[in-house]
Amino acid sequence: LRLPVLLALGALVVAIVGANVQWLMLSRQRDAINTQMTELLLNTFPKTTVVLDAPDQMSRQLQQLRVAAGELSPGDFLSLADGLARSLPPVPVNGIAALDYHDRRLDVTFKPEVKLDPDFAKRLARNGLSGAIDSNTGKWTIRNGQ
Repeated sequence: LRLPVLLALGALVVAIVGANVQWLMLSRQRDAINTQMTELLLNTFPKTTVVLDAPDQMSRQLQQLRVAAGELSPGDFLSLADGLARSLPPVPVNGIAALDYHDRRLDVTFKPEVKLDPDFAKRLARNGLSGAIDSNTGKWTIRNGQ
């Protein structure tokens, strides 16, 4: 019975050492990637003084540059409303009861008599949007699909 116990202990030790070595390699790889992201942020935006979350800071600063250049963001009200208008089937002029924009999403409430076809979500996707309906309220939530 000693040999099987020794083999099991040996296998356990090898597994633990192997897991620790792999963890160490992945930790070093993570640190190298974080260093590269920080260097990229500092090279692209040299006025950055503190780096807390390099990818998030980079995306926020790029968004600020887009806004300063006058570009619309895909999550802006006008972009979402334009995509919605291109995706809608023929609806009556007063078919939309409410449009609410908050948190980079557009909530659309249709009047009860308006029935949308099943391809509405597919047309939203073709226009770069994602849409989901709340079955309790009947409200569509439209977001940027990217």
